[in-house]
Amino acid sequence: MVGLVVVGSACGDDDGASTDRDATTTPPPSDLGAGDPDGATPDAGAILDAGPEPPPWPRSGMPTSELGDRRGRRLARAIIHAHSVWSHDACDGDPQPDGGINEPCLADFRRMTCEAQIDVVMLTEHDAHMGDGTFEDVVSLRDGDERVEDADGNLVGKRLVCADGRRVLVTMGAENDLMPIGLLRHPTDEVGAPLHDAYNARSAAAADVFRAAGALVWQAHSEQWTADQVRESGLDGMEIYNLHANVGPDIREEFLGLDPLAPAEDLLMFASTRRGRLEPDLAFLTFFDENRPSLQRYDELVAEGMRIAGSAGTDCHQNVFQLELPDGERGDSYRRMMRWFGNYVLIDGEPTHESVREALAARRLFIGFDAMGTPVGFDYVAESPSGETFEMGDTAPVGSRLVVTTPTLGLGGIEDALAPPTIRTRILRAAATGAVEVVSDTSDEVEWVATEPGAYRVEVRIVPEHVRPYIARIADRLVREHVWVYSNPIWVE
Repeated sequence: MVGLVVVGSACGDDDGASTDRDATTTPPPSDLGAGDPDGATPDAGAILDAGPEPPPWPRSGMPTSELGDRRGRRLARAIIHAHSVWSHDACDGDPQPDGGINEPCLADFRRMTCEAQIDVVMLTEHDAHMGDGTFEDVVSLRDGDERVEDADGNLVGKRLVCADGRRVLVTMGAENDLMPIGLLRHPTDEVGAPLHDAYNARSAAAADVFRAAGALVWQAHSEQWTADQVRESGLDGMEIYNLHANVGPDIREEFLGLDPLAPAEDLLMFASTRRGRLEPDLAFLTFFDENRPSLQRYDELVAEGMRIAGSAGTDCHQNVFQLELPDGERGDSYRRMMRWFGNYVLIDGEPTHESVREALAARRLFIGFDAMGTPVGFDYVAESPSGETFEMGDTAPVGSRLVVTTPTLGLGGIEDALAPPTIRTRILRAAATGAVEVVSDTSDEVEWVATEPGAYRVEVRIVPEHVRPYIARIADRLVREHVWVYSNPIWVE
């Protein structure tokens, strides 16, 4: 278990205790990397690959400003599901020491969000402590921030101004049984018990209360909720991947059916300074698995016609692994977790509450797992026989041609110095029992004429051969086919 909590995120329950067993347990430094998975303990030099040193691994995905427009719209990289100083279990369980704010932890969040090249962070705080402060308190403005106001001058969010001049939109939200994102105000003006009750409510009526406060309503941790429960709540979106589910041993075993301890030995190697050429950000590959129960539930819902968006939840708290990794940064830093993947939202204009909300409500987004490199150029549309173009989230007529532009690898310019990955694109039709593959191709552009009604989504899969120099000794275990992109569906009727 010790290896799996290196980069986990703990979600809290109502009494303020972590639901992630042993979530704050860190192995003593003397134990990290003490042994070799093969039983030997060679010196660092003995386990380096022969050959030239590879170029430095990038600390972020590529800026979205370099990814091009799509039919007049731009891409914004959004983190949907993150926790800061208004969640009781964030900041090593001490987000508000002595009733104040953990300013160093908040400063980490602000700085590292910029470093990770994020455009939008949709915070999702737990009711403790979010229910104990005014909405203005929760926004947590600091020097240098730009106010984001509604038409009446009320504070509804902020923009972080990065050192390079970029501005990151930060919106408020909550994660309890439901996850309202992009709130413009609390669902009730009564701070304290009434507000806690409002945030902990779960029903279609509760979802409507959140929408009245400006939010879209999502299901976090969908691996733990049935399709019926999602249907009954009338939601706008759900997570089809959640990082916490991958790294929490209890969730891996109980809800994903995965070996809870399988990644432990490889994770320990990333924590050791004696392991040679192991890039800490690539530790993600040790535990990364698809959340298949979530995908199955999502396919079941969209196959029956439910218009619901799919997203990936970062669920970062900076609360489980304080020990520095060889790059000088703690294992669960905000930057590291935000760097691993993002929700690429296709928006009109610059990121604002309105443009982001509109795109998410329209289901115009895809998930890119940037840990292996940015998926540059990905696009997915439907073209009707009459020449009309339909985006992800739209409904196209039967007989439309589904067109996928397969992405290329983006690593900020170093990709040409590395071995090329193998990339495969799949078009899938959702079904009650899970997705059915209709085409699989390695071409630069993949097409399929949809003669059968249904919800069609895309997966791009990658064998990341390019990471081998950075993970040396364990490359043969980790370099395998991984999902790289999940699209949202296009419905065909």
